[in-house]
Amino acid sequence: MPAADRVTSSRAASALSPEGGQPLAKSHTREPGDPGSRVPTALVRVAAVLLVIYLAIVAVLVFEPVQGEGANVVLVWLTDAAVSLGASRDAAFTVLEVVLNVVMFVPLGVLLPILARRLTLRVVLPVAVAGLALTLVIEFAQVYIPGRYSHPSDLAANTLGAVLGALLIVACRWLVTRR
Repeated sequence: MPAADRVTSSRAASALSPEGGQPLAKSHTREPGDPGSRVPTALVRVAAVLLVIYLAIVAVLVFEPVQGEGANVVLVWLTDAAVSLGASRDAAFTVLEVVLNVVMFVPLGVLLPILARRLTLRVVLPVAVAGLALTLVIEFAQVYIPGRYSHPSDLAANTLGAVLGALLIVACRWLVTRR
């Protein structure tokens, strides 16, 4: 390529690129020092498999029709344990239901940032939106499932769980890279 053509193409690239000199397409890739680019491909693959398994388990837990008392064995068992320690049944059931909803969405918050290769605080808002969106789908579907009910507290608890999961994985990355 003649020198004049190289100068012209270089000027065109710098005019299109915010970095000046790099082609525009290059500016949308992650740089080697970007913390998100340090997520190994093998970990991303494992996270993808775990996400599929996680979503299947959540689907069974939240979409299976419920008949009769004691359908949610874990919640009933934990409520009985809390009552044996002196808590009122209604208070124990309510608190445990919220806590279990939070815990159920923590894995989503851990896995999504790994899949996105974004282990920075910038990932928290998109994870919160994803957690809220998944909860909306679940709550809408539960309206039509016998024995299931939709409750606004589930929106907050599930979203909080996803956010806590994202913060957990970001904190783990920070601790590992801090060394």
